[in-house]
Amino acid sequence: MSLVKTVLAWFRRVGFSLQYWLVVAIVAACVWVLAGVELSLNVTDSQEQRIRASAYLYGEQKVSQIVRVPRDGLVGIDLWLLSHKLPARGELLVSITMPDQDDEELNLLAIPFAEISNQQPLHIRFSEILPTTAPVVQITLEAPSLTRAQAFSVFGADNSYSYGMMVINDQPRPQEDLSFRLYSQQLLGDQFLPVSRFASERPGIFGQPGFYASMFWLCFATYLWALIAFLRWIVSQRHRFAKSANL
Repeated sequence: MSLVKTVLAWFRRVGFSLQYWLVVAIVAACVWVLAGVELSLNVTDSQEQRIRASAYLYGEQKVSQIVRVPRDGLVGIDLWLLSHKLPARGELLVSITMPDQDDEELNLLAIPFAEISNQQPLHIRFSEILPTTAPVVQITLEAPSLTRAQAFSVFGADNSYSYGMMVINDQPRPQEDLSFRLYSQQLLGDQFLPVSRFASERPGIFGQPGFYASMFWLCFATYLWALIAFLRWIVSQRHRFAKSANL
């Protein structure tokens, strides 16, 4: 009879554990998904003075700005361009490199001229660059299909940004900066753990921010389960000792 009671008690304990781990697994899946939710863009650095047209973009002309990648990463930049004769066709080429590695592009984009407006800054969005990958980047604009009469004016000012400078046709201009705003975008999981940094440049499942958030939750759930099991064992031992003392 005692053996039957022992088996039934074991099944009850296992049943509780199975229910507990089922809930843990469901929560882990939710944590995985929620950790990857993108929050709104944040302006992390800027130089927004627009004193003059610092450069003209057409033909073989190249205009660049060197910037420091913010601590939370870099996902976009605003630049101020103006065209008096906005072309209907063609593309603005944007390349992002490290200043000393021009042949290794971190991002390469083509923005149709039709998407560029004189009424608002040009917002350029790209895949995230983390400071661990590239602490400093050079963002270069080119418009090879434009003539001098169609050129974009690119606005800038004197150098008030301490972490970079303007570059025109590969020639540094340390006393000037373009007018710009830098954007970062954190994930929901980054509010609790630096999951974006953990996942940076890792292959497969290890490159998923939700993986690390889920692993943290599973470790916590395992610790909680072990703690509850230990406390239950202490209580059972006290009851057993009390029963034996009453005999």
